[in-house]
Amino acid sequence: MILGIDTSNYTTSVSMVSNGMIVKDIRKVLTVKQGARGLRQSEAFYQHMENLPQLMDELGVIRPDAIAVSVAPRKVEGSYMPCFKAGISTARILSRILGSELICTTHQEGHIEAALYGNDGIDTDHFLCVHLSGGTTELLLCKKEQDGFTSNILGRTIDISAGQLIDRIGVLCGLKFPCGCEMDQQYNPDAVLKLKQSVIGNDISFSGLEAQILRLLPSASQTELISSVFYYVAQSVYSAVQNAAQEYQIKDVLFAGGVSSGRNIRSKLTELGLCGIRTWFASADLGNDNAVGVALIGERIMRGSNFGK
Repeated sequence: MILGIDTSNYTTSVSMVSNGMIVKDIRKVLTVKQGARGLRQSEAFYQHMENLPQLMDELGVIRPDAIAVSVAPRKVEGSYMPCFKAGISTARILSRILGSELICTTHQEGHIEAALYGNDGIDTDHFLCVHLSGGTTELLLCKKEQDGFTSNILGRTIDISAGQLIDRIGVLCGLKFPCGCEMDQQYNPDAVLKLKQSVIGNDISFSGLEAQILRLLPSASQTELISSVFYYVAQSVYSAVQNAAQEYQIKDVLFAGGVSSGRNIRSKLTELGLCGIRTWFASADLGNDNAVGVALIGERIMRGSNFGK
């Protein structure tokens, strides 16, 4: 049995997995004040420390073989975010008290692993993972390894992420942060305005799209603004993925992160199949932030190591 802990920017998550199966998956979204576009790291850390004991109570009495925790946003040097300290501290204390092994991974690797769950046909030796979340929009050339994933960034946003753009427009429309799910319900393909996207090779710029939408704010309807945001985010990602897949001869593209869970964005991205690209998505319940992928990575590491022998 492996316990997973993830304390991301906006969700406290714990999970239990055993033999590659999800036993428990418990999460609590952090509270953001109406009209705000996010949380300070200090506020996120405080809420995580309040939430973790409650989520552990919901898990019940356990003695895991190992505790896996996300310690950083991404598996690159210098990747750091204070909110992950809440999970790290809790995991270290529990591992010492319970005598469980402590395994460290990253939030992004957890997203990739969770997205792979149930997608058994993908070529895990050579695939593109598109991480679309509140703070990240990256195209990663990935290979599954014993201790997680090796990945190289092939493309990214050069300014704000897809999630940031969506939430900024949503808050201006008076919606509660995070806004993606509510906005997804209001999408109308017939209400999309004619705007310009900015994709250079595998890289995307969303700040220009944001500026165009802000100029339309006084005259356009809420439905037009929301529909245009979703349409051009999806179209921009589609173009960048198409470019990267052709350049690196990639046949499998996995979409991970909460933004890729949106019904309308997902619908557009499945059209990549017309270009001979196989598209894979996280299941509906594993697209958003969770600790399931973190726990599954922990179990994979346990299987291939001397832990517990």
